Amino acid sequence: MATITKRQIALIHVAKAALRLDDDSYRDVLSRDGGVASSRDLSQAGFDAVMATLRRLGFDDTGRGGTPTEFGVRPGFTSPSQVALMRALFSEYKGAPQDDAALGRWLHRFFKVSSIRFLSYADARRVIGTLKTMKARKRQKASERAEEKAPA
Repeated sequence: MATITKRQIALIHVAKAALRLDDDSYRDVLSRDGGVASSRDLSQAGFDAVMATLRRLGFDDTGRGGTPTEFGVRPGFTSPSQVALMRALFSEYKGAPQDDAALGRWLHRFFKVSSIRFLSYADARRVIGTLKTMKARKRQKASERAEEKAPA
């Protein structure tokens, strides 16, 4: 299996930094979409799948210097990186492609905010923490179920 180039590996790391993905989220993308634990082990098909996910999460690799969200920088409100991280975490928690409508419904239900764009910077930090906790709980429950099903 041929691995990808150093330039492609660097692009993945640039996307990780631009989206401000934590290591767990990054490793989840590599594992789920590329089938590997390290970007160095990606095949070309795996690279294409990982990059498609990173683009869907908001990474712009066209060289235009765009932000990972259409909201831009607005003092007092969520930063573009927070928006990208919330979208990524919610998508990973749901196990489905990015769905801003579902994220908006969830925000409205638990944070009484009708849209991600209306979150304050501080509220966005709370949302991110909540999503990380939800994701960790889901992973823990899946692990416990797998242990229960394993033969003794």
